Amino acid sequence: MSIFNAVDLSCPSCGGPVRFNAVFSLNADRRKDLRMAVLDGSFQRETCTQCGKGFRLDPSFTYIDVEHDQWIAAHPYAHLDEWEQLERQARATFNKAYGASASKEAREIGERMKPRITFGWAALREKIVAAEVKLDDVVLELTK
Repeated sequence: MSIFNAVDLSCPSCGGPVRFNAVFSLNADRRKDLRMAVLDGSFQRETCTQCGKGFRLDPSFTYIDVEHDQWIAAHPYAHLDEWEQLERQARATFNKAYGASASKEAREIGERMKPRITFGWAALREKIVAAEVKLDDVVLELTK
């Protein structure tokens, strides 16, 4: 199940109020439309009703795609310098949901999944595309 929370934000252009349905967790197996929206760049975009300018909320959610063996903690690029702390949090979250602290059924799913952490939309998209075309994302990173 994908989980969203309604939040009130200020438009980055005019400061006007914008009601935003922010994602907390995205299940790509159940919501292939949301997976495609991440890939095409339309996911988590809104338009301010006052000034008409569009903006995109930075990623801050978990992305789950069992079909492609992916569990990704997606964070804003601006938080890259916090990677060690966020990586520890991601490991703990994965462990609770699919690792040693999870139910037997969830652990069986988790054994196949590759937990990852990304920073920014481009990095998240890259992980999704790599899995789709069956590229090893670790080898891809080492190639860069």
